[in-house]
Amino acid sequence: VERCVRWAKKNKAISAMACLTLVVVLSACLYAYLSGRMQRRDEAINNALIAALSGKSSEAIIEIQKAGKLGASSSWVNTLLGRVDLFEGKPQKALEKLQQAVRESPNDVMVQATLSECYHTSGRWNDYIDSLVKLENMKPVTPEDHLYKARTNLNNYPQQALESITESIDRL
Repeated sequence: VERCVRWAKKNKAISAMACLTLVVVLSACLYAYLSGRMQRRDEAINNALIAALSGKSSEAIIEIQKAGKLGASSSWVNTLLGRVDLFEGKPQKALEKLQQAVRESPNDVMVQATLSECYHTSGRWNDYIDSLVKLENMKPVTPEDHLYKARTNLNNYPQQALESITESIDRL
């Protein structure tokens, strides 16, 4: 160690370049790791949605949990688990998860739209109307937001639902 320190003091330019190279290599490795992790998380979310929509609840739950371990937000995890419960005809169970998701992400259109659907499914009409009013005042950001908002508005506001679908397609 002492020899390395003496050498580094004598060869400051080479030492600095070696340190800089080490930082760049470590940064590149960290970036590659995080990018791969994000890609695996997004893949798990997509697989969860496909499994849920296909009626494969147990597969969906496994993929949702995998996405959570890979960094998906708690509100997304709760929303997706709530969606699975809705597909399985368990609106009360879904309601708990979705209300938690809304507390965690109160401005997320997808979360609010899924909660609205849950209120509708469980016959909680006052809560459903209140959630529709909240959803109406929310600005969709992603194509998915537009689709979820359209799905929720389809029964009551078909023209607005059509506009949301068109906007979603335009954003793709």
